[in-house]
Amino acid sequence: MARVLVVEDDPPIRRLVSAALRAEGLEVLPAADAQEALTRFVASDPPPEVAVLDLRLPGMDGRELARELRARDPGLRIVILSAYGAQSAAAEVGAELAFEKPFDPDRLARAVLGLAGAT
Repeated sequence: MARVLVVEDDPPIRRLVSAALRAEGLEVLPAADAQEALTRFVASDPPPEVAVLDLRLPGMDGRELARELRARDPGLRIVILSAYGAQSAAAEVGAELAFEKPFDPDRLARAVLGLAGAT
């Protein structure tokens, strides 16, 4: 079962994304901020194949977090979520996908499943 790190500070969105990913058979490691995400990432064995990151997070933003996670695992696939600027942020950090909010959770889950299967 592929693992996905979901980092979203808005609890309803985090629950929605997590539920959609679980419905596709993925194991979800939810985190509310970058620090929790880094802790979960380091403690995860095996590590997640994909990270779904909100662009705006308290403390470290999604761009910085993407760079930090990639420094720890260069093969990690990254998906950026944002209400604005998701495409440009994804290009900036080399993310595989970007989704503008609001997004279709089922479409997101299928795309993440495809990325997880490509690892």
